[in-house]
This record gives sequence, structure tokens and C-alpha cells, in this order.
Amino acid sequence: MVENYVLAKKIVSKKLDSNHTMYPFMVCSLYGLLCKYPGHEEMITSLFSTTDIIFEKGPVEEILRRHQIDMDFADPIPDDPESSISTLGVSNQGHSFLLDHGEVVYEKNKPFVICSTSYTNMTRLLNTFCHEMGHLIKGEENGFHHTMVNDQPTFIIRTGMTYIIYMYNKDFTEVELSNSFGVLDEAINCIQTTDVMKEILALDTFVEDDSIHSFIQSLDKEDMIKDHGYEDIVLLLRLFWAQDSFKDSIETHIVHGGIDFIVSDFDSMMGNGSFQKMSEILEELYEMGEEYDEDRFNFLIDSYKEMSEQYKSQIKARKKDI
Repeated sequence: MVENYVLAKKIVSKKLDSNHTMYPFMVCSLYGLLCKYPGHEEMITSLFSTTDIIFEKGPVEEILRRHQIDMDFADPIPDDPESSISTLGVSNQGHSFLLDHGEVVYEKNKPFVICSTSYTNMTRLLNTFCHEMGHLIKGEENGFHHTMVNDQPTFIIRTGMTYIIYMYNKDFTEVELSNSFGVLDEAINCIQTTDVMKEILALDTFVEDDSIHSFIQSLDKEDMIKDHGYEDIVLLLRLFWAQDSFKDSIETHIVHGGIDFIVSDFDSMMGNGSFQKMSEILEELYEMGEEYDEDRFNFLIDSYKEMSEQYKSQIKARKKDI
């Protein structure tokens, strides 16, 4: 813990003077991320140092336009700032694609995190920033791959559990986008962000710097330990997350990109295609509007809970066999 704190101060001091109003915020953020993702200190500090961090007032889409950042390739950002954490912040690893004389040109720019300060207090801003940094951290290693599929240039970007596939279609001169495990990945990131917040709260037990101590004391402690963003989905995911084998499988492999291992480990106990099914249930539940089909909703909830109980039983059986 102390080593991470010293390292966080060292890295942040290269960006901000210790008297800067955001210095405690940044030190606490980096410290929490280092504690949450041990063994990746060099990657995290490098990423933190090179990421463009923008905190401004206004809707996220407005901030993006203000900085002339094109996010057309991403999912639409909801207009309601209270709908999910994605409305309060957005991040990108710096991947971009341009069409030049009928050919796709890939460009790698600096990663960025943008957070709106219009709809939030400092506690929620801290959560939002660490949430977005979590996405970048889990997509930094083995996060980009270029290949050819049916003679079409195909670019694969990984962010955590999510593979975003851009396939250039020469017939239509456009980039087609497909996605996987998107909602599940967001829920995982929300849970891990809550863990980061808990690490920051624990920092107050030994911190000696008055500015850092005062900053932590100013935070809403109850709000810090709540899962923010995708709340209902996160609540369901925690049925699986409570099993150490599920949590450990994801947290051991997600940063490196060992997604195939995570899926196969789950399916080895639950049957082929079970991980995909679990993810699709969360996806459909998330996409349901206010006027949803109650029978379908109840069916999905029951199916998901049944899967979680089956998984729990499989874990018990596996432990007996050892």
C-alpha cells in the first residue's frame, strides 16, 4: 500500500504541482487503480502519464464536439445524465479509422478520458474517472489486432471483455461495427471501480499528507462503496461474482486479454455456450425499455438466477473432487 502511494505521488507530481486543486484527486485515483490491478504498475503509470484527461462542464457529447473528437464509432451517449455512468464520462484508447481514397487508414493517437463536471459532485467524479481509466487499463495490453477477413481489412479492438470489430466493406465504402460482451464488461468495470473506491478510503488510515487526508475526508463514504452505473445489471452479476472462482478467473485474465480462457473455464462447468448465454441475458435485460414484456423479463431473471445456482453447485462439486 505505501509503495503504491509513493509511486502515485511521484507520477502525479510530473503532471501537477502538489498545490494544484486536483492533485489529491489524481493521487487518490492512481493509488486506487494501482492497488486494484497489482502487477501492472509500469503499464498503469505509463498509461496515466500519457492519457489526455479533460474535466469540463457540459454534456459529454458537447465536450467531445468542443475538442473536435469524433466518437461516431462508439455507442450513442444517452442524453439523460442520470441514466448511467457512461453519460458522465467517456474514454478511448486512441484508436481511430479514416477513409482515404477508398482505403481504411488506422491511426493511433493518445488515449483520453473526458468527464463532465456539470452533473456530479467530487465523489461521483472520482468514481467516473476511475471507471473510465479502468476501461483503458483493461484494453492496453493485447488491445489491438489487424487481420483480413474475406479479403476485407478487419480491425479488432479489445477493451476488457469486449471485442469491438471494425470490418471495412469495400462494396459500401464504410466501416461496419460489431460488439461482444459489452454490457457484461461494463458491469465488471463497475464492480472493479467500487473496489478502487474502497482502496482509496483505506488509504486514509495511513496517509500523512494533509491535502490528501482532507480530500478523502471530504468524500461521501456511503456513496463511495455503492456500485454506480448499470446498477440492476451489476446486482445480477454479483450473484456470480460472489463465487471466488468466477471473480478470480476474470480478474486474473482480463487485463492481459485472456478472454478465451475465461469463457472456456466457465463453459467447462456450465456447458458449451453458457458464458455467451449468460452475457446475452444481461444484454437483453439492459436493453429493455420502460414498457417491457413482463413475462419475458421474469423469464430472463429466472433463467439467470437458475444459472447462478447451477454455477454455485458446480463450484461445490469441484471443491469436493479436489
